[in-house]
Amino acid sequence: MINLTMFSTEKDLMKLTGLSHDELWENDFDLDDWDVGFVSDVPLTKTKTYEYGEHGEEFDEYEEPVDDAWWLINRMDEYCVGYRHVEFNGRHYYMVHHA
Repeated sequence: MINLTMFSTEKDLMKLTGLSHDELWENDFDLDDWDVGFVSDVPLTKTKTYEYGEHGEEFDEYEEPVDDAWWLINRMDEYCVGYRHVEFNGRHYYMVHHA
């Protein structure tokens, strides 16, 4: 089971992080055109590597949802332009963007 806290305003995000508006930007939070966010103490995705080529000489990294977060990550990813993940102070913030 993963415990999530949902937030939907910049004020909520500032309260959760303890950061000001400018500090949020400085810490890679994209405050433009987002609708909703979730914070978790554990990551909802894991980094995977896809190798291709005859000898595996090229590869791409991508994020794959952990089992318990599969549905949520896929819904966030399919929403308009998707989501952005920011790790800050040991917590994982996922913000869903519409443009």
